[in-house]
Amino acid sequence: MGQHFFRNLSAKIGSKYAFSADRRMFCKQFLEYQKSAPDMADTVWDMLKKNYDLRKKYGSQFKVVSLGWSCLPRTLATFTMLKAGKKAGEKSMPCDLALTPPAALAQFLKNDFQNYFLEKSFFDTDNGYWVSDTQNGVSFVHDKDCSAEDYKKLADRYHARINHFREALNFPGPVLFIMHKATHVLYQEVNHPVSDFEEVFRETKRIRGDKPYKILCFACDHNETATHIEGAEFIRLPWPDAKYIWHHEERHTPEGVRFEMAFAEHCRNALLSMLKENNILKK
Repeated sequence: MGQHFFRNLSAKIGSKYAFSADRRMFCKQFLEYQKSAPDMADTVWDMLKKNYDLRKKYGSQFKVVSLGWSCLPRTLATFTMLKAGKKAGEKSMPCDLALTPPAALAQFLKNDFQNYFLEKSFFDTDNGYWVSDTQNGVSFVHDKDCSAEDYKKLADRYHARINHFREALNFPGPVLFIMHKATHVLYQEVNHPVSDFEEVFRETKRIRGDKPYKILCFACDHNETATHIEGAEFIRLPWPDAKYIWHHEERHTPEGVRFEMAFAEHCRNALLSMLKENNILKK
């Protein structure tokens, strides 16, 4: 009956009954992508499997870390199997799910997150999540299980995530850092200056020292004016269409699949380059 039939059957069974949470994630993501873009099934399967196999074989020897500004880096890295999901044991970090302005992140890197939690933090009742004051501007948009009475719960959660981030920053092996540059997030204009991103990259370089790393900075808006950012590989990857939002159902279109596969290819190539340079993969 052909390769496609057995591959699809395997994915459907695996999405429900695979012993590994990571394998279930692989099967689920393949089925979602295939439903959105059946003509790209072979391309998607190859990319997901290559990323999945790379992590299974070498995952203890490298890390993929989000530098924000949005949750796009962590979300798409997980969807495309470059990172494991939470159910598979991946430790969350502070930039994974919060909106973290690059100017704020640069300061956190300089002072080891000493001013991450401020007395002026407040609960945004209109949107249902906590927000730091304008001094650092972090919005905890994915932590809606922390109500107005749950500030300690939120703080304890992010103290743990900050510790995970510190561990990653000091990881001796290759680290791929991914950052998202946007002019609009959640329909709000943000348009952080290039200098803020460059400050983040300088601080990352200072902390990493001689340890191997690469930074990919994805600029996705069609009206992006920057052409270069010092300290990172600057990648123009425009949104596929007006409806695409990386964490909403509207992402399930052929154009959305192509966008996410392009993201994965850039990240995978950067990882492979580092792994070869550090003799983890054969050149």
